Amino acid sequence: MSAPIVGIGVATTVLAATEVVLATTPIISTAPVGGLGYALSGVIQSTPNATPGTITLRVRQNTLTGTAVYTSTPIVPVASVAQSFPFLGLDTAVSAAGGVSQYVLTVTFTNAPTLTTGNIMVQESEDND
Repeated sequence: MSAPIVGIGVATTVLAATEVVLATTPIISTAPVGGLGYALSGVIQSTPNATPGTITLRVRQNTLTGTAVYTSTPIVPVASVAQSFPFLGLDTAVSAAGGVSQYVLTVTFTNAPTLTTGNIMVQESEDND
């Protein structure tokens, strides 16, 4: 198993109903060797406004318009309280595709929060044979 690849985003002001990138991983040079794909995990931190709406997290291959390999169910946060929202996914399509350049963590809010930040970790996922 390889060392994890981590992307850490800076605090971002997010507009309502707009999908924005919170974090981008460094370049990944190859497909995972003999594994099941890449395990994707991370967390976003946000303080929703007084009428928070919902939050949807996505991890996409390469860019903001790339293939979504993880999409959360809509998250309903508590109003006006700083919160963390972890996620965990698996990109199994990457092996067949021959690898990706990088991953981006995106977020969409139905109502804009205060500053939001996030990070993403990518690690090879190995089979057990």
